[in-house]
Amino acid sequence: MTHSRIKNLFAPFFPTEDGKPSAAVAYALPLADWAKAHLTIRALAIHHNTPYSFASSIAASFVMPDNEHQSKLAEQAIETLRNELKSSGRAHDMAVSQQTCSALTELVGFQGRLHDLTVIDNAPEFLQPGRALVEELLFHTGRPIIVVPADGASFSAKRIFISWDGSAHAARALNDALPFLAQADYVEIACVVDEKDLSRLVPGAEVAPQLARHGVAVTISDLKAIDGDAGKALRARARDVTADLLVMGAYVHSRWRQLVFGGVTNSMLHHTEIPILMSH
Repeated sequence: MTHSRIKNLFAPFFPTEDGKPSAAVAYALPLADWAKAHLTIRALAIHHNTPYSFASSIAASFVMPDNEHQSKLAEQAIETLRNELKSSGRAHDMAVSQQTCSALTELVGFQGRLHDLTVIDNAPEFLQPGRALVEELLFHTGRPIIVVPADGASFSAKRIFISWDGSAHAARALNDALPFLAQADYVEIACVVDEKDLSRLVPGAEVAPQLARHGVAVTISDLKAIDGDAGKALRARARDVTADLLVMGAYVHSRWRQLVFGGVTNSMLHHTEIPILMSH
């Protein structure tokens, strides 16, 4: 299996006040080249509605300038990218989408289902605008995402580290990562053995023969949680092997409220130093 399986990439982003380029878009551009994929970029701008009340005209005097400002930021970001890509020869399209937060989240989820992979800026804090996008893409699209840390990272998938616990979520992430694994120089599967009962889950050693049939040679390692934090152990090992991409399944605490990530997932999003390919 080769990376030709990735044909459509999606990279939505919120422009920043300082005009700093989106880490996700910067990552997605060379990834699209690597995969020879079409890249869809959307600059997102939040539109705030004014209430229908006696004071609506006063509210509008505050809200409308901000809406215009957000639109201008998005337009400027897209214009910069258009100039950058003008002579690149990349297959791409880009546009500005300005809607309410809920409408933008719905739009991003819809587009996520139409693409093979979405690259998104990390939003580890609950109240960050991009947090709802990460959740929507993870839990409601059926597609994998790559979460890129704010400090940015150049696209590379030569050394891949896989967090494995034998669950269905981990298996889906592993399968979604196959286009990258098939091209990697080094792949390691690690399991935190003291984090949960693994007796009924698929051990990492059983995965190695399956990957070998895809031409992927893997190293298997067992880890112990550090200070009770499995995520800390995984991050430490990822640093030790100089991984440039981490693969893991995404977890939530409950079925009824998917806004609360599981412990390891939350830990990784809060402290990751490298891009994470995640599936649910």
